[in-house]
Amino acid sequence: MSQLLCRISKLSTSRNRILCFRRSEFSTVTAEATTPYLLLGSDLVGKSPCDGKVVNFNLYDPRKQEQVKIENKILSKEVYESHKLGSSRGWLALLNKKDSTVRLTNILNPSKKIISLPSLTRDKYESHVNVSVSSSNEEDCVVAVKFYGSRVSLCRPGDSEWTRIDVPCPSFHSSTVIYSERDRRFYLNNCNPDYTGPTDFTPKSGLHTPVSGYKRFLFSNFLEEMPELENERRLSRFRIQQQLVESASGQSFIVAW
Repeated sequence: MSQLLCRISKLSTSRNRILCFRRSEFSTVTAEATTPYLLLGSDLVGKSPCDGKVVNFNLYDPRKQEQVKIENKILSKEVYESHKLGSSRGWLALLNKKDSTVRLTNILNPSKKIISLPSLTRDKYESHVNVSVSSSNEEDCVVAVKFYGSRVSLCRPGDSEWTRIDVPCPSFHSSTVIYSERDRRFYLNNCNPDYTGPTDFTPKSGLHTPVSGYKRFLFSNFLEEMPELENERRLSRFRIQQQLVESASGQSFIVAW
């Protein structure tokens, strides 16, 4: 059963840096002995040989509640100028603005790698997008990109094109996508707790990783535990962003952010 969190818990004590957050959006935390980081932004500090860029990354460590700066990371010009789609399991997904190809890079890893993926059909709601990656291992990872609306796109390194999944249910249009290590499938967070429609969106033709809608619990108990407020103020609490996340132990949580 999912649980509702109003703050971030301490998920581990490791000092390894894994980029598992994008701006103010939550992402998966399932890799062993890792600490999630929130990417606040980056600062251009110079140029490198071969027309590259030298940047400092500004991160936030929610476990220690302090900012962290990663200095003098060298990025190629193409990577620096790409649009950031999101991050998951240490991978940062970047969209080339010219040809819409996607790149995965583990920028905080000393042995930095870049994985090239085919062109992704762009969406008019590009500001409402999130990414989930099934593994930190490039050889068996599956990348899922979810824009606002009815489309989820999946791809593995080496695929010639993205696999598109249409999700006709409006309850999932504004949802995020997350990979569950425990269930070995991608989940879409249902934004309507009263939804009773289908939850299996995997095409019958077969897909390397299943995609399902996540049925969550009602918020009635949580409302009773909140301080006494006017009804209107209570309801306004649920206009904040709600994210589905999974801990290293396999527990799932709805995080109100």
